[in-house]
Amino acid sequence: MNSLRLQKLTTIFDFAIVLMVCKVTFSLSSIIPYNETIDLFLSVLSAGLFAFCILIERYNAKILILYAVISATVLYSVIKTGNYGFLITVIACFAVRTRNFDRMIKIIYQYEFLFLILHTLASLVLAILGKIDLFMFNRGQLRATFGFDNPNTFSVFVFNLILMWVWLNFKKINIFRLLLIGCLGLSVVYMTKTRTMLIDIIVLLLLCYLFRFRIFNHITRFIAKICIPILFVFVWTTVLLYQKGVSLAYIIDDILNARIKLGAFALNHFGVSILGQNLLNFQIEWDEKWGLNYFTFDCIYTYLMINQGYIWLIMLAVIFYKLAKLNLGKINIFLIVWALYGVTEVHGLNGFLCMPVFLSVFIIKFVNDNIINEMEISHDQRNRSYL
Repeated sequence: MNSLRLQKLTTIFDFAIVLMVCKVTFSLSSIIPYNETIDLFLSVLSAGLFAFCILIERYNAKILILYAVISATVLYSVIKTGNYGFLITVIACFAVRTRNFDRMIKIIYQYEFLFLILHTLASLVLAILGKIDLFMFNRGQLRATFGFDNPNTFSVFVFNLILMWVWLNFKKINIFRLLLIGCLGLSVVYMTKTRTMLIDIIVLLLLCYLFRFRIFNHITRFIAKICIPILFVFVWTTVLLYQKGVSLAYIIDDILNARIKLGAFALNHFGVSILGQNLLNFQIEWDEKWGLNYFTFDCIYTYLMINQGYIWLIMLAVIFYKLAKLNLGKINIFLIVWALYGVTEVHGLNGFLCMPVFLSVFIIKFVNDNIINEMEISHDQRNRSYL
């Protein structure tokens, strides 16, 4: 029962985390009153608290200058794009460098879990009272929204909670727990009709199961090193082929629910960007040529190339390569899942919606070696946990 108790917020860093949880979760709800002023306030306050946590560590000037240069570059990019969640994710990584990483993830997990429970109950009550619709008819299917703006949003929250739970309980995972996670994931997929979650849950569970085999650790390490470049080449090649009218690209686009078409449309209208461009106010009316009456990326590879800036795609590929070189199977699993998840989702730059991006902190030179050592688990231990 202790694991169900909320972590006490004892530091400024803890409060900054919870503020960001509030910002992210409230902004995606369709039943909680929220506006740009509140969003900006929570963003600035949480970023300020994280920055304060960095300053009180009394780093030497060289480290502070490095942090400032990276933060300024990210700030310039997010001002252009309007994606402030990315900036706060980067600052949070800097702030957690000397702190307990698992404790941060546990706080995010517990408070997001609490929010999701309360939000789901509230949406059920409002639906019973006839104030909201719990379902929406989309693409010929009845899909549950549970009070969010989109069925996919509910799936994003649940999948992120699953990722954080797996990270925190990795040593305890056995076949029974994997089956329970699978049942939960399938239940959410059944209600929301979200194929992305179905695929990624299967991959996550498969990787966790195969991790007990020693040879598989070497395979995941290799895949983790190159997963971003490989998937980027796949997505971007398909986008270019789609523009040329190649039938194979159209088949892949159907499988990926128009992600390729949307990428081709964005490339045709906006081109690529090194540090980002603002597309928040772009609206589309029915376009007969493209067969679109809305626009969204829903793919992190096209989003990074065109909207956020391809410099960050390059940066993430380097970070993933360095993380994989740490040779920690636990990290490699999450890197692979993140990369695959990005093919059909765009939340990967916000650690409060997609936890694995926070793993970037482990490549910072001054990370406490004890944190790394605590993460290492022998395959003999993992084999016994499956019994």
